[in-house]
Amino acid sequence: MKIIVPVKYSLNVYELKIDPSTRKPQLEAATYTLGDIDKNAIEEAIRIKEKQGGQVIAVCLGPEKAALELKRALAMGADEAYLITLKDTQYIDTRTTSKILAKFISDKLKEFDLIICGELSLDGISGQIGPRLAELLGIPIITHVRRIISLGDGKIVVERDAGDSYETVETTLPAIITVTKEINEPRIPSLRMIMLARKKPLHKIALDELMKPEENTIDIISIEAPKMERKKIIIKEEAIDEAVKKLVEYLRKEGVI
Repeated sequence: MKIIVPVKYSLNVYELKIDPSTRKPQLEAATYTLGDIDKNAIEEAIRIKEKQGGQVIAVCLGPEKAALELKRALAMGADEAYLITLKDTQYIDTRTTSKILAKFISDKLKEFDLIICGELSLDGISGQIGPRLAELLGIPIITHVRRIISLGDGKIVVERDAGDSYETVETTLPAIITVTKEINEPRIPSLRMIMLARKKPLHKIALDELMKPEENTIDIISIEAPKMERKKIIIKEEAIDEAVKKLVEYLRKEGVI
């Protein structure tokens, strides 16, 4: 099995702070990391390799400093990694990202059995990369996969989350699946795994060497946190039972419970 895992060098949303005066995120102080669900995708690829053998290749678009985070994928167990380098200030939307990945996979990696993507990134939450990439490569895709049931004989069978139910879906290989966080618990690399990762190949390819960057089709005009204000409602009933009753009635009226 040759498995490709596209990963994103993304904002660490857990550490993101908002300027209370402007309600805008303080991006200049933000930290970046591998996407949370991308780690689930890497983990699932490694588990397949451990059972069936093969090769796991991680691919990332990002600035030079993204190489440090890409090494995390190697430490987890990926065999090889590629960083398509962008300028620090270069913004690439999902359409352009998908075209770059498709071009890279077709020209550089060529043959493969499976591509595993995270279903979305927590900083963008678009969920577009997997479906766009499948369209460009002309291969089938199954989204929101929560469990791989079987893999072999040129096909994959999975259980996917359909919102209010689960579906069992089968397709032929090569294919793309996008996975949810429920599919596994990503491993934490040991010191030995981190040391071994230093010897694994991490290739860097400038975007200009791969293709001429296209103009983005999405312009970000503004990003603001929602405005939040306290209701400042105080319940002053002396009897605790009456106070609780009024509180519950109010919460129901607000649609909280």
